Amino acid sequence: MSRITELSYLPSDQDILWCYVKTSGISKSKYTIGATTLSFLDPGGRRSERKKWIRMFRHPEISVMLFFVDAGSYDEILCEAPTFNRMEDGFLVFDAVCNLRLVADARIIVFLHKIDKLEPKLASIPFRDGDRYKGDPHSVEDVKAYLRDRVLSIAKRSRPGSDIEVHFTSINDAQGLGKLALDSSLAHARPDDRRNLS
Repeated sequence: MSRITELSYLPSDQDILWCYVKTSGISKSKYTIGATTLSFLDPGGRRSERKKWIRMFRHPEISVMLFFVDAGSYDEILCEAPTFNRMEDGFLVFDAVCNLRLVADARIIVFLHKIDKLEPKLASIPFRDGDRYKGDPHSVEDVKAYLRDRVLSIAKRSRPGSDIEVHFTSINDAQGLGKLALDSSLAHARPDDRRNLS
């Protein structure tokens, strides 16, 4: 803490990665790889922003959806709903997105993100998820297996027959995460959808 209160303080890459920034609206970015252009639409995740998502889902070009759940938020609450668990909210939103007819044909890739936040937290704060979790509350491997199973269970119920891809990712490996997101998107984008959304 003393480091960040110094007058000469400059945030490190690590500080920036761990910083929470409230997002608003839908941001759009494009990446061109060879002859392929991918467009990424990133909606604000706060509850008040979710009503704007429908505009994003109306794009017929959406063939891949990257969905992030903060794996280390099992003991945290939502800023806008202080009685509601952040991780549970992520799973409820994932369930709702899986049920949207507008994206029924899109491939969904789930990133159980911030594993580097989860691992040290488990050492002092036991994992809990209501009465559902039966594993060792301090075991990283048990918790990861449970989180993967929970994602796949929601997907099986909401999108029977669909193949959901699940990855564990770290905020400390921004480059690896970016490469995985791009590679996964390229691998599953329909050839006729590899174009700009504008």
